[in-house]
Formats: sequence, structure tokens, C-alpha cells
Amino acid sequence: MDDIAQFQSLLANQRKTTDLVDDKQEVAKHFVQTDTADHIFLHRFHVSGAAFSLSVRAADPVLRWNIYGTKGQIDISSFSPTLNLSFGRNTVRVNDADGNVTEQVVEKRPRDNIEGVYEAFAVGDARLASFASALERHRDGRKDFPF
Repeated sequence: MDDIAQFQSLLANQRKTTDLVDDKQEVAKHFVQTDTADHIFLHRFHVSGAAFSLSVRAADPVLRWNIYGTKGQIDISSFSPTLNLSFGRNTVRVNDADGNVTEQVVEKRPRDNIEGVYEAFAVGDARLASFASALERHRDGRKDFPF
């Protein structure tokens, strides 16, 4: 994607209480007061006009990522806040400009992505980022997010 023209983020606490779980993932205490944000919204517009919207929330699906372009949109949902280590399934749906679903992929084992990257790295796959290209991308990002 090209450079970011505008960026906005919002945090919200929609659930004022939560269950406290122990190290065995069993509920140790119900209705514990919380002030932690359980809704995170990220929105940005690119110089090209492409719009980007990401929502992470304390409900299923946890992650919703919508990418809007002039030729259609891509909708990604996950039952985990991280796509690469999701415990559930990830869904990617591609819609054309008329809203018709042109492709839908349900990924049952997202960790396969990480395994694939390690395998490609081991054989020297040229499609992977090099240290130099990753450093350059990091430097570009610092211009957009100077904090």
C-alpha cells in the first residue's frame, strides 16, 4: 500500500466487568470491574484513496479488518486478535465493486502460515523480506508514526 494520508484510532470500554480466570483458564471470580479498552478501532486513508478499517473487540469474531478499494473490498475476520496465531478460524472474503463475493477462504490452521514462512526462509525464498528491506519499511513507518 502507498503512504498514509490520514489516520485515526479510538479506544472504548464497552464491557465494564469481566470474569477473572486462573492459569487453568477456569473462572476464579465473576464480574470483576475493569477499565481496560475492549474495543479498538483503527482507521486510515491512503494517498491513493484506499480506505483501511480495523476493529478488535472482546467478542466473536474478535478481529475484523476491512480494506476498501476502488475495485471492491476485502473483509478479514478472526476469532483471535492475531491472524498468524489464531486459535480459531480466519475468514477472508473478497467482494467486487458491486458487492458480489468473488472469493472466500476459511483458514482452519493459521499457524500453517508461520510454518510456511520458516520453510521458505530455510530454502532462501527470494519473495521474503530481507533485513535491508525490513529496515527500510521500518524507517518509512517512522515518518507516518513518529511516536
